[in-house]
Amino acid sequence: MANEMTDELQLVQSATVKGFLGLFGRNLSVAEGFSLEVFRGDSHLGSIISNDIEVAGDVKRRCERLGARGGDTILRVNLGPRTLNLSGKLYTEDSYTRAYEIVLELRVSNPSLFAQCYRQQSDPVMLARTAIEGEFQKYAERNKHDAMDVAKLRLDAEHTLDAASNLRFGLSVTRAHKSYLWLDPKHAQKLEAWQQADVEQTKLQATAEVEKTRANTTADVTLVQKQGEAEIQDFLDENDQKRVSKAADFVRIEEAKQQAHIRQQALFGTTAQEIMEALSTRIREEIALGRPLSEIFNDYPQLRDIFLPPEQTLPSAERKSLQGPADRGNSGNIADNASFSVQETGPQPVIKPQNAPNTQPGTVREATNSIIHNTHLGIRLMPKTLSTEERQKLKLENERVFVIWEFDNDSPARKAHLEVLDMLVEVNDEPLRDAQALTEILSESEPGTQVKVRLFRAGNPLEVWVEIAE
Repeated sequence: MANEMTDELQLVQSATVKGFLGLFGRNLSVAEGFSLEVFRGDSHLGSIISNDIEVAGDVKRRCERLGARGGDTILRVNLGPRTLNLSGKLYTEDSYTRAYEIVLELRVSNPSLFAQCYRQQSDPVMLARTAIEGEFQKYAERNKHDAMDVAKLRLDAEHTLDAASNLRFGLSVTRAHKSYLWLDPKHAQKLEAWQQADVEQTKLQATAEVEKTRANTTADVTLVQKQGEAEIQDFLDENDQKRVSKAADFVRIEEAKQQAHIRQQALFGTTAQEIMEALSTRIREEIALGRPLSEIFNDYPQLRDIFLPPEQTLPSAERKSLQGPADRGNSGNIADNASFSVQETGPQPVIKPQNAPNTQPGTVREATNSIIHNTHLGIRLMPKTLSTEERQKLKLENERVFVIWEFDNDSPARKAHLEVLDMLVEVNDEPLRDAQALTEILSESEPGTQVKVRLFRAGNPLEVWVEIAE
C-alpha cells in the first residue's frame, strides 16, 4: 500500500462527492476537528474546515460553492493529534552504535499540502519519519559516543518538519516525549573495565599509604615511648627532691594565712560596724530626700550585691560605671567580708521627677533611659530580658519581664504591697511581651477596677490584685 503508514494512523478518509454527502453528511461533528479537501482528478478545488461548519447541511452548500459535482473526490483529513513511535540505531563519529527510541505527537498542519501528497501516493507520514530519522543520523555522525544527548534528539524531532524542504508533507511535531538513547554495549564494557581499573588502582594506592603510615607510626610511637619514660623518670627524681621542701613551705603558708585571717577578723569586728552605721544613716537621708535608687547604687556600687539579686542589673543608661574609683578606700572589701543588712525604717520611697507634666493613664517610655512609666499602676518599670537558664528556673516561656524600679505618689501598686525589684510577668493572665502589651491590657480595665498581677519576688511566684488608678 502506497500510503500504508499514513493509513495506519487513520488520518484520511476518501469518498466521492455524491457518496460523501449521502453517507457521511448526517454524521459530521464539528468537534472532531477535520478538513474536507475536494479534488477533481489531479486538481485541488478547495478546502472546507470543520471550524467553518455550524450544521451538517453547510457541507453541501460549501461543496456547491466550490463547484463540486458527482465523481469529484473528497478527502476527509483528521486534524487531531496522532502518536508516532520511532526507534532505530545511530552510528557515531567514533564508530559506535547507539540505539534510540522516541515517541512523537504528530498533527496535520497544512491539510491542503498533506492531501495533495497523499493523493500522489507519497505516504506523507513515512516521508516525515524519514526526514526526522535522517536528522538523527546526521547528528550522530557529527558527534562521538559520549557527546550525544537525548535532549538534542527531541529538539531535532520537534523542528525537522519546520524546514522549507519538509513543508510539503503538511505535517508538524507538536511534542517529543519518552525519549531514550542507550549506550553501545561494547562501549559500556570498556567503560566498566576502565572504572574497575580505577577502583583497583585506588585500592593499591590506599594500601600503600596505609602501610607507609603504619611503619611511620610504629617508629614514632617507639620514640615517643622512650622519650616519655625518660621524662617521667626525670620528673620523679625531681619531685622526690622537692617534696620535702614543698611540704615545709605549705605549712608556713597556711600558718601565715591563719594569722592574717585572725588579724582581719579582729579589724573588721571593730571597724565594720561603725562604717556601716554611718553608711546606713547616709543612705536613709538620701532616700528621704527623694534620690532615685539608681543614683544611690551608682554612688555606692558596693551595695549593688546587697540590695539587688545576682541576676538583676541596672539599666545601661541609668548607671555609671560600677567599678568604684580608687579613692573609695576599702569599702569594697568591707562589703565582701562583713555580714550586714540595711532594713527600711519606714514606707518604701516614692520618687516623682520634678516638673513632670500631667500624663494620661498609660505607659510612657522615659526619654533619657530605658525606664518605663506606667500611670495605671503608678510605677516605673525597667525592661529585663531573661536568659535561657533564668526562664527555665522560673518556668517562663516569654523572655521579657518588667522590674519595678520606683513608685509614684499614691501608687496603687505600692498600696497593694508590691515592692521594688519585683518582676512583673503577666497581667490578667496575659504575658507582658513589651510595653505596648502592658498598655493595651490595662487600657481594657476601667479605673477603680482590679487587675490580677503575676510576679516573682526573690525567685518566688506571687499573684497580687491591684486597683487601676483613677
